[in-house]
Amino acid sequence: MNGTLTEEEFKKQCKDLVSLSDKINDGWELRQDKDDIFIVRNVKLPVAFREGENKNTISETVSSQNGSESDDDLSEDQITLEDSDPYTFTSTSHLITFEYHVVYSSSYTVPVLYFNAWHSTGKLLTVEEIWKLAPPCSDKYSYITQIDHPILARPFYELHPVERSS
Repeated sequence: MNGTLTEEEFKKQCKDLVSLSDKINDGWELRQDKDDIFIVRNVKLPVAFREGENKNTISETVSSQNGSESDDDLSEDQITLEDSDPYTFTSTSHLITFEYHVVYSSSYTVPVLYFNAWHSTGKLLTVEEIWKLAPPCSDKYSYITQIDHPILARPFYELHPVERSS
């Protein structure tokens, strides 16, 4: 196996994944635009800002898989971070909605992850906020950039499909 797949294989695997997702109710949906097929999932995650650092941490607790709840619908225990050390996290945690799209790239012949994230106010996270949530990297531009979605033609963040050399 060479690590690539054909567009037909991608479409079949998307349909299989969504079928399985329906059985376990984890929220993946199949979307189609003309001949293009891609999969989508919305997730709400609590994010806490660390004191004294310029980093964020996403809680391990997933509060919603389909993105249909508002901040007010969540109970306090759904927002509480697992690390209860009062010196580590402040009370400024808030809910971030992530929308994931997996789209086939004919250029790279692999699926590519596109995503958007926004605050509960509806304001999109800036690229700087996205980078704070990502793992540390010496060249942050090498793995996450904002680019037009290849099917929807509106801005999304892209997780680069190939590792770039430094």
